[in-house]
Amino acid sequence: MNIRVIAGLGMFLLAGGLMVVWWVGQRTSTERTVEAAALETPAAASQFQVPLPVLGEPESGPADVDSFLTAYDVRYRTLHDDLMQATWASATDSAAPASNLEAARRTLADFTGSRTVIGQLRRFRTRDDLTSLQDRRLGAAWRLAAELPATRPENVARTIAAERVLADTLAGHRALLRLPEAPPRRATAEEIRHHLAAGRDTDARQAAWEAGVDVGREAEPLLADLRDLRNANAREMGYSSWFALQADDLGLTSAELLRLLDGILDEVMPLYRQLHIWTRHELAGRYGQEVPARLPVHWLDDLQGARWPGVAQAPGGPDFTGVEPTWIVDQGAGFFLSLGFDPLTSEFWERSRFSGTAGPPRVLHLDLDEDLRVLAHLDPDFAGFRTAHAVLGRTYHLRAASTPRVPPLLRIPPDRTFGAAVGDLAALAAGRRSYLVQMGLLAATDDAPVDVRRLLVEALTGPVVAIPYLCGTVAHFEHDLYEADLPARLLNARWWEHAARWQGIEAPYLRGEQHGDAAAVPEVLTSPARGHEAALATVVAHQLHRYVCGAILHQDVHAANWFGSRQAGEFLHSFMALGATADGADVLRRATGEEISAAALVEYYAPLMTWLERENAGRSAGF
Repeated sequence: MNIRVIAGLGMFLLAGGLMVVWWVGQRTSTERTVEAAALETPAAASQFQVPLPVLGEPESGPADVDSFLTAYDVRYRTLHDDLMQATWASATDSAAPASNLEAARRTLADFTGSRTVIGQLRRFRTRDDLTSLQDRRLGAAWRLAAELPATRPENVARTIAAERVLADTLAGHRALLRLPEAPPRRATAEEIRHHLAAGRDTDARQAAWEAGVDVGREAEPLLADLRDLRNANAREMGYSSWFALQADDLGLTSAELLRLLDGILDEVMPLYRQLHIWTRHELAGRYGQEVPARLPVHWLDDLQGARWPGVAQAPGGPDFTGVEPTWIVDQGAGFFLSLGFDPLTSEFWERSRFSGTAGPPRVLHLDLDEDLRVLAHLDPDFAGFRTAHAVLGRTYHLRAASTPRVPPLLRIPPDRTFGAAVGDLAALAAGRRSYLVQMGLLAATDDAPVDVRRLLVEALTGPVVAIPYLCGTVAHFEHDLYEADLPARLLNARWWEHAARWQGIEAPYLRGEQHGDAAAVPEVLTSPARGHEAALATVVAHQLHRYVCGAILHQDVHAANWFGSRQAGEFLHSFMALGATADGADVLRRATGEEISAAALVEYYAPLMTWLERENAGRSAGF
């Protein structure tokens, strides 16, 4: 019998038994709270290097601060729910007016950034008798106010309107593709990706790349205007810039954040340079060109060189032949059930959408309680398999924090980096060979040591290539854009300066300011001054993975199988249930004994580094 059939039957019987137990013994919300409290005891938290604080009754603090925060939470939850409902409708109903989403966002901003709220926050934040929980709640409210402070209502209105214009511009843009010896025509993003992925003619690839970044010409003036509006909002609340406001989510200043990112880059760069050398020679041979010092961006399949798919292929990858998308989601759910997490509610499965949705996967927490929903398009392939685990990891993180012991404003991860890290960790665990064999996706006979070619593909399409892009090019460009008020006339030049320095990538020819390439960058447009968070999340995920593999599973990081480890599940739940009541850096320090560092990631790719050094012997270093 086919190994996948056997594995699938076993998983079906396991899931069926678990569901029966759940339905028979379905508990009240009070009983669920009791179980959550049990997981939050010191016994569960003892996995940590230094035990985390256990959630209990909040310390007694100033009564007037508590009264303000209680009233704030009530109003915030109502308006947050309205905004999430409007966001859901906008994403799932093409007939939903965009004005509804704008109105909901403006209404929430009118409250979180109101003169009354800001006045109270200013008064309370300076007190020295606050409890740590009060301080964190006030800090979260302060950052929300700084994004759209209604003390400058005209600026808030202009910011929301400008972001809508930018979104409409991006959605409505149709690139003009000028292929050699063919009449110009409008092309979709999918057609452009196809030409980049399949084309061997460098002139045609250059034409496809030019069409792919053409939206920047329209978007650059909007980006410059939004920079001024966002900076004005942040500076109204005492931040030096919008970049500094986003850095504050990690408890850092702008300068401290750049030092952190530069430290990560220093750790990763030796491996990245070896990948860069190997890739330049590989692609020069493919395209029949001389080996350049820097990678021409149109030689790559990604418009900004953020990932390098198609450069190498891993032999004998997971076989998803005949697999349905629903099977992929079921396996993701089964993974978390095996770790001891409760089944997600029937409402979650009814409301979530795992196909037919555009854009990156999202997890929406509508009521800051039980109403969680996923928007993701999952193809029946390895990428879809890992994405299913990632979005469910983020879902469980939010769910674990949604208890009466965590104030509504803090029912989020410790910071945005840590929130994404749990999803990345689940995706990392889902990619382990032993787990894939157990799921029937890889043959059990292949138990060879670390597959270097598979590590090569992971590095080219994942964190090793992404970190110089996100922590280097994007973060330093956005620091210049926001913190240094980079003049609009220098945006394109500065973008390519950073791309050359950090990624060793260059445009096919000198690109003047009329092209607006920096304004075609997805992270710059949709996650302003936050692109680095995805890279830091991957770094943290590797640190957590290494710790669990060593301290709990006692297995190698490449071969470890998380499936069925209740101890690993307790470890995850211990910090997930804290929400944002604890600082992310402190959680990581107590959990692993480490500061944030790329050492675990570099160690993971050590076999690849050895292979690359051998392959690149005698080759020029390049950029």
